[in-house]
Amino acid sequence: MDCSKLKFLGQLCTLSPKYLVKDVFHNRLLRYMNLENQSAGFMVDVYRLLGKYGLLQFLNEYIETGLFRTKFTWKIIIDQTVNLQAKIDVAQRLLCCDQYNLLENVIKPGNCPPLWDIARANPNLLTACQTILNSIGLVTSRPFSQKCSLCNLIVDNITVPLMCFCTTNDAQRKRLWEHLLNRIGIFRFTALMSMSAFWQTVSLLKLSAENENGRFSNLSITMAAFQLF
Repeated sequence: MDCSKLKFLGQLCTLSPKYLVKDVFHNRLLRYMNLENQSAGFMVDVYRLLGKYGLLQFLNEYIETGLFRTKFTWKIIIDQTVNLQAKIDVAQRLLCCDQYNLLENVIKPGNCPPLWDIARANPNLLTACQTILNSIGLVTSRPFSQKCSLCNLIVDNITVPLMCFCTTNDAQRKRLWEHLLNRIGIFRFTALMSMSAFWQTVSLLKLSAENENGRFSNLSITMAAFQLF
């Protein structure tokens, strides 16, 4: 909705003066600038949106010079501000609702998701990145019944049995435990193994997704966890 209104503003500003709509727009703009009592309407929305996204200078420039950005340029400006801000807002809402702190390594408001950066730089890790990201999404979403594709067990969250107790991937899980023990040490490993299956899964996904400077911090754990799926 915000994008549509701002694009419409651009159309009005670049419209030929021969059209009556242009006169109506100028009239409403002038009334708003003269501080007439307006609590609602198109111009109120326009100024609110321009202020919200830091774009007011473009309308001020139009008022002073009669010139406005081209349709193509204005679209790029909107995409770079409004759409980016919308993505940032969604990312921040997701992080605020993340009760397991699983998203801090996969969502960076205002930036490309770190796992996609890793996948672009290392195409051989693309499937692993997708699997880890999908698994985190399943754990953080509402539970729903699913059948395990390996053992046909009906579970509320398919990620938990695959990582912790599905009998068909015991060999892969053993390798994961070995990498985990070598990486975090006996005391942290013992503490993790004393957790419930769900919290083991949360902890394993955190370790698997942890990254810094475009690299996985625990690559051996990441790859071993990926082999479970």
